Amino acid sequence: MFSRKKGLWVVLIMAVLSASVLTGGNALGSQSVTVPYAVVGSGWWSGIAITNTSSHAITPIVYISNSDGTSHCTALSSIASGAIYADLIENIIPSLTLTSRVWLSVVNNGADEFDVTLFVGQTDGGFGFQAFHSEDRGSVAFICLP
Repeated sequence: MFSRKKGLWVVLIMAVLSASVLTGGNALGSQSVTVPYAVVGSGWWSGIAITNTSSHAITPIVYISNSDGTSHCTALSSIASGAIYADLIENIIPSLTLTSRVWLSVVNNGADEFDVTLFVGQTDGGFGFQAFHSEDRGSVAFICLP
């Protein structure tokens, strides 16, 4: 028969094992970057580059939210250590009809850090970029249910 103390240890061990499975076996936790503003359409385009600065492969999830409140997410393919994924925002989730203004979050389950660069341009000329470094979000595990 389980004592209350043994029962609590069983629950704790199960929680740690479950979190380890959700985060791909890396240290518990998650990393994320929020890009508060990007533009698309009317001659403007935006994209992101995700650079894996860690020593392990990462599998980021991208959440895109329109200014009208609609949103969608997608899990990207694995990005090897030191590798870069780059694409225009409209190509990341092609099924999402974008408004002219969007914001997005890039998250990775696990403690592995990464960088995101937002690049913005206009078809008539001009180009700019903004760099972001991931932040620890604690023991939160993110999922994408498209």
